[in-house]
Amino acid sequence: MVTSLLGRQTGFNYVWSVTTTPASDYTRAVLDAQNNYWALNFSSTFVGDDKTDLNLGYLYYRADNYEDNSAYGVPYGTGAEDHGVSAGITRRLRHNIRLFLRYSFYHHTDETFGGNEDYHAHAVSCTVRYLF
Repeated sequence: MVTSLLGRQTGFNYVWSVTTTPASDYTRAVLDAQNNYWALNFSSTFVGDDKTDLNLGYLYYRADNYEDNSAYGVPYGTGAEDHGVSAGITRRLRHNIRLFLRYSFYHHTDETFGGNEDYHAHAVSCTVRYLF
């Protein structure tokens, strides 16, 4: 049974980035490229008892810079969206040994490659930590 909230962490990042070239003034074959994206993440840890903690997390990423310029030259920029959720449990077996088990699910869409790089992924990881 979860008894209390140990901690929360929230993060937000916004990156504004532009790559410019003088060639874009003369031809559409090479364009200035927007490289903007933003990301949001959230994590909470709940204390179950003196030996067990539960961690839940979520992340979101979005880049909306893809410009299909293939009729004139190489298309640049990225159009992608990611969602990720995870749940993990930590168990303290002894004062210096900890077992950590996590399940994660990821969903990725990428308009840059016409949907050919889209995926759903499941991940399971297990870690044993020995503290000196």
